[in-house]
Amino acid sequence: MTKEIELVAEVGAKARYPQTDYMTFLDIVNSDTDRLIYETGFKDCAQWMATRNRWVSVDERLPEPENRTIISKSFIVYGIWTDPFSNLKGMPYCDTCRFFYASKRWSESKRINITHWQELPSPPQEK
Repeated sequence: MTKEIELVAEVGAKARYPQTDYMTFLDIVNSDTDRLIYETGFKDCAQWMATRNRWVSVDERLPEPENRTIISKSFIVYGIWTDPFSNLKGMPYCDTCRFFYASKRWSESKRINITHWQELPSPPQEK
């Protein structure tokens, strides 16, 4: 995860100072205190992002309903095609899929061996 954090920190620096690389960006900052603040801020943001979109193994746990009235919900899923009549058999699969809480089944479970899932991101905010 450290390499992911460093990458996001570098992307953040490029967004703020597009003409510089990450190391040059750190040299631009005037004092050691400022450098620490910027570097820590970018790394904290990257750490937060890395934990927000975490893949969950179906062996670890399945989705739980937020309340008793919800029948199903869509998630981002990852798995392997298992449909014997498809030329995609054995290929990776990543898409959205519905999970039915009562039966504990995925809508694509007849064609796909779903191994991991994660929540959908929040929708964009209108300005």
